[in-house]
Amino acid sequence: MSSSVHGPRHLSRAWPLLLVRGVVCAAFGLTTAFWATPGDTAMRLMIAAYMLLLGVVNWRLSVTVQDRRVLSYALTIAIFGLIVLVAPSRAMLALVAALGFTLFGLMEATVAWMSRRAHPVVRDGAIIGVAMAGSGIILPLVQDLGPHGMLGVLGGGAIISAVIMLIGALTVRHEAASGSLPA
Repeated sequence: MSSSVHGPRHLSRAWPLLLVRGVVCAAFGLTTAFWATPGDTAMRLMIAAYMLLLGVVNWRLSVTVQDRRVLSYALTIAIFGLIVLVAPSRAMLALVAALGFTLFGLMEATVAWMSRRAHPVVRDGAIIGVAMAGSGIILPLVQDLGPHGMLGVLGGGAIISAVIMLIGALTVRHEAASGSLPA
């Protein structure tokens, strides 16, 4: 699909989903920051839930902006979220989650880069994608630190994503309300 699907008209309808995605990232990031002693099971459930929620929100976003490329990375993160649930060991969980977040981030960054002229919020997706991919790349390196360390790495990427996503969502909402964007 062409980058015109990321035009202002589609973005003005997408701001609530951008806001929800920002809240999902913030909730995950803050939980990982303040939970001092998560166990392996809690880590597995948190990572899987985060990945599945990202998949669902991005799936809805793909419908709103009418872009199959967004659907592709939504499905990618959701499928890896399901695999995380059945990963037999911490090492396998780290590998699967790392691969899922890295692919998701690279796909999102690529789509954002290809659509970067549409609107500044779309361009923000490149930063978010790099943050997600970066936390995915680092994840296997910290698996010896246990659940707190692994969740901390993913939570760091989530916090970066949350801040950018929330600012972008509120910017699009303001521009749509003030008439800067076509409805």
